[in-house]
Amino acid sequence: MRTSNHQVDGEGCSWRQTFTDAAGRMHWDHVFVTELLSNSSYRPVHDFIMGAEYTAVARVRRALAEVPKRYLKCLKTDCLVMQDVPKKHRSAIERLLRLSHRDGTPVYRCEPTEGLRGQYREPRMEALRELGDTVHIITKTHAAVQNVGLGAQTADHWVRRNVRSGRCSATWLVIEELTQLDTPLWADIACLSMNTSMRFLLLGDFRQLPAVLDSFAGAEVCRELKDSQLLHDLAGGWCHELSERWRFDEGVFSFLQWLRVDEAEQVPLREAVQMARQRFPRRGEPEVCLVISHAKRLQINERENRRRAPEDALLVEYAGPETAGTNAPQTMRVWPGLRLVGAGGKVQKGVFVTVSEVGERVSLESGQSFEPRELLKHTRLCSAITYASVQGLTLRGR
Repeated sequence: MRTSNHQVDGEGCSWRQTFTDAAGRMHWDHVFVTELLSNSSYRPVHDFIMGAEYTAVARVRRALAEVPKRYLKCLKTDCLVMQDVPKKHRSAIERLLRLSHRDGTPVYRCEPTEGLRGQYREPRMEALRELGDTVHIITKTHAAVQNVGLGAQTADHWVRRNVRSGRCSATWLVIEELTQLDTPLWADIACLSMNTSMRFLLLGDFRQLPAVLDSFAGAEVCRELKDSQLLHDLAGGWCHELSERWRFDEGVFSFLQWLRVDEAEQVPLREAVQMARQRFPRRGEPEVCLVISHAKRLQINERENRRRAPEDALLVEYAGPETAGTNAPQTMRVWPGLRLVGAGGKVQKGVFVTVSEVGERVSLESGQSFEPRELLKHTRLCSAITYASVQGLTLRGR
């Protein structure tokens, strides 16, 4: 149809009609007949179908506007793909599913899809670097840096040198143990999110402990990291969950899966504790105890250090001030084979070391040696470790 102010503009039309606007002027509607379906092209039909699909998907997205965008993984031609939608937002989906046509058939349907399948391979950072990419790997703790290798750095050190200084040359930023990073660090990393030439690889497990005493501008952070829109933007909306065991005990892995942490079917705490005691009965004294307070840490370390020490162990007494609530040193008995954990300074924090020789100086298997009292400054007993200090550590199992 073509509208004009003159009758002659409709030459070749099949039918015409007139109408008068509010100003009293007459206009002509010229209607032309076009053959849409022929043996030469089905393109008009294709365009009509695709337009209808586009409109239908747009309606679905608008109806689910109350569901945060981070749960929307991708838009397909005829559907929306959503993942990990929490229970409080599922009512919007259920309302859509209740809609039906006049004949009773449903307008929309919801189908579960299987996760990605295939063999998982560790990211080849060396391959990216060989292609000319600048890959930076960061994590929160020194222990995790040591575990990762590949030139990794602590997140605090990297942020000071690459973000706050205003010069970042990385084309790939790999963040290991992302749940350990606190909100101020994420605020710095967010400054890089608008750099379209930079890509991010985020690794971690939201079922593990979050950042310790997380706060921002003096206020407590109430929202969980996994609900952050920032992670969705950094990863481009992609989320790949590994659900196959590769490196640790099958019994432990199956138990963790059974717990269903942070899921709607999460096992109640009382039932989980009872099942854990049945499946993992206590066998002797534990090698490492996880505690909340430093007072409990000092108490257990003193007891275990005294119990395990041989008669010829060297007693190193701590004569400094006792500061409650801090990772303060303590008196210890030292002998070859004693396992300690670094406390910062000359021994990186969170890194386990073993005493190799005891004399006028205490030597470690790492090659370092200290005077006995100096050893107290840089290391701690590790029979008990606080939850705040255990993040990023790999503890030996039985």
